[in-house]
Amino acid sequence: MFENYEFRQLRLNNQRDYDTVKNFLLSNGLAIEKMDYYIGVFSNDELLAGGGAYKNVIKCIAITSSERESNLANSLLTHLHNHVREKGYPNTFLFTKIIYEKVFLSLAFYPVGRSPDAVLLESKFDGISSYEKELAQFRVNGKSGCIVVNCNPMTNGHLYLIETSAAKVDRLHIFVVSEEQPFMPAIDRYNLVKKNTAHLKNVQVHFGSQYIISQATFPSYFIKDASEVARNQILLDLDIFARHIAPALNITTRYLGDEPTDPATKQYNELMQVVLPEHGIKVEIIPRKIYGDTPISASYVRKLFEKGDFDSITPIVPPQTKEYLIEKYKKENECR
Repeated sequence: MFENYEFRQLRLNNQRDYDTVKNFLLSNGLAIEKMDYYIGVFSNDELLAGGGAYKNVIKCIAITSSERESNLANSLLTHLHNHVREKGYPNTFLFTKIIYEKVFLSLAFYPVGRSPDAVLLESKFDGISSYEKELAQFRVNGKSGCIVVNCNPMTNGHLYLIETSAAKVDRLHIFVVSEEQPFMPAIDRYNLVKKNTAHLKNVQVHFGSQYIISQATFPSYFIKDASEVARNQILLDLDIFARHIAPALNITTRYLGDEPTDPATKQYNELMQVVLPEHGIKVEIIPRKIYGDTPISASYVRKLFEKGDFDSITPIVPPQTKEYLIEKYKKENECR
């Protein structure tokens, strides 16, 4: 049936291929996003369909109107799914508009969470349920709370939030976002949180998963209004937390630090206070830790680190963080 079609990889580090993909997506009402793989389906050098992936997230699927009634979508998705599996990923994720959910459900994808404009699906039929079972082994009787943190790096502000929250519950679950970010690798952030909270016997630290949606993984290519991108990402993340993560651990309260400056975090906190109580989950805001006249923040620590100002860093980070930063600073300056 598809003998006249040619599947051809388009390399986005090549300007000509990049422009081809960008213009094709624009003609289908979509925007281009960061991808490490993109495949185009051609007929007589005419691009009829295409789709890409970043790690194990499929994105930027588009099919010309003349081919939407064919089975081309099935072949394209199968190709992309196989590509992800060949890279060694056991599960493939796909974000799409709500109106296209049924199309991908028919192609053996399974829903995980949703927002007003987007739905997250996965290829493993038991992906999210298996994750729930993994979490359930840490479930305890009594009151359980939760904090989600980046800790890039961990500061005394984070420690204050954790210690204050831990004093209010029988078990406090800390999820360290696993998405890689500049400055510190995810595994280092996770290990520092574990070391800095070892004295708190009712704290359980979890290495985050792809079920904790980050700005890096959430795609924006099918949402035209920029202000709605962040809102959809937040609502999707909260939907997954409320319907899957919190019940698995019997979490009844989510704690967060007060956010006086960062607009994105402020929006997240505001939406959390609306959404989570609808699911029976209380949201409690802990005032930000202040040193002198300045709220302690990871971004401030990073600025001090760039200047090598460890005298100013010392009073606002735990000892384990200071040791890590000193070693990091030495290694980086040895390479210069």
